[in-house]
Amino acid sequence: MVSPWSFLLLTFQLTLTVLALPQQLESRAPAPVRGVNLGHYFVLEPWMAPLWMQSLVTQSGRSVSVSNIQDEWTMGQVFDKTWLAGKINEHIDSWITDADWSAMRAAKLTHVRIPVPYYAFPDLIAKGEPYVAADRWNKLKASVLKAKSHGLKVWISFHALPGSQNGQDSSGRSGVIDWPSSQSYYNRSMVSWQRFVDEFTKPAYRGTVEVLECINEPKANTDPAVKTLLKTYLPAANKYLQTVNAQRGSSVRFSQHDGWIGGSTWSSLYSASDRTKMTMDLHWYYVYGSDSTLTDSQRMQKVCNSAHTKLPINTNLYGQVVIGEFSIGAPAGVSGTAARDLRKSNAVTFSADALKLYPQAYLEFLSTNFRLQQQLYETFAGGWMQWTWKMDRKGWHEWSYSDGLKYGWIGDLDRNPYGSNMCKSLFGI
Repeated sequence: MVSPWSFLLLTFQLTLTVLALPQQLESRAPAPVRGVNLGHYFVLEPWMAPLWMQSLVTQSGRSVSVSNIQDEWTMGQVFDKTWLAGKINEHIDSWITDADWSAMRAAKLTHVRIPVPYYAFPDLIAKGEPYVAADRWNKLKASVLKAKSHGLKVWISFHALPGSQNGQDSSGRSGVIDWPSSQSYYNRSMVSWQRFVDEFTKPAYRGTVEVLECINEPKANTDPAVKTLLKTYLPAANKYLQTVNAQRGSSVRFSQHDGWIGGSTWSSLYSASDRTKMTMDLHWYYVYGSDSTLTDSQRMQKVCNSAHTKLPINTNLYGQVVIGEFSIGAPAGVSGTAARDLRKSNAVTFSADALKLYPQAYLEFLSTNFRLQQQLYETFAGGWMQWTWKMDRKGWHEWSYSDGLKYGWIGDLDRNPYGSNMCKSLFGI
């Protein structure tokens, strides 16, 4: 028999438990980032848009092969700069439109990642550098506000640093990695970064700009000079953002790419407190080097293994870890029929238009691979941003998120037709 005092005590304890529930709910992890990169928007990447590049050559009347225009450096060498500035402005205005913003939101995407270059600032383009600023800076600010009006959160990623930090076209200049070779390059990197920080911590962007990333894909894995300079640049960039955040009462997160050597490499550069305010950016592509010969199941199994082993190392160190770039295709695309080794699935039905684009087996791989990576990056990390929203290259539809929506290998993000534990069901992991 329960005494009256015991009953009252039990009632009191239950009341306290119920009252505590809202606080427990508030402490849950935030909703995952579900995003897409806006490639070839403010940093032009000719490999993504050879059709547009050919139209530029035709309109310019220049006798030059599109294959010789590899990046914005060579674009500035080939074309008249005033003419090119106008074409860049036209491109920015037409590449991402209101229809695109609306489609992203309708697809339940939450974030966009916008690559930006230092040469958005005309006064930071040194003598002899053929870059064209156009009106990128003003159009970037307008673009962020457009994202805000559609309810999308924004990452701004510093892709193109002076001298190039990786020798890729996404840095503005392919083939050279000169960023560590000149104090001027470092100084202009910091000035650019400070301008991004000063602008996007303003109240007008509050609640929209969540992350500022100070560098994209530096070649720390192969270039010792890049790795050395990062040990100075990263803490300096973080300190500036945290100082401005404190002054303005803003809470924009600091981010860096891991330089292809893992987030744990850099943790000692930051205080434990600052790491909680950071977003570590990892890019996982399984299509290059030795990965290019993997079958579909081998490729996806490698994704499973990486997520289970590598992501916890990073998530234990930083406040947020996001896969800021990834792809879902296979290197040989539809021609790699020998790689199609997944068992046939009827979980997703594809339209006649989709089947004209790609064979059933490749469509099933794209669908399965997207869902697998979505599931893993939302389970073991803070979310994902696929590369990229759209392409202007014939036959490269698997790189385009918008084409994935159109042709059905990407569907409702809240519904996974392949089950709740794909690594286990597919590979026993």
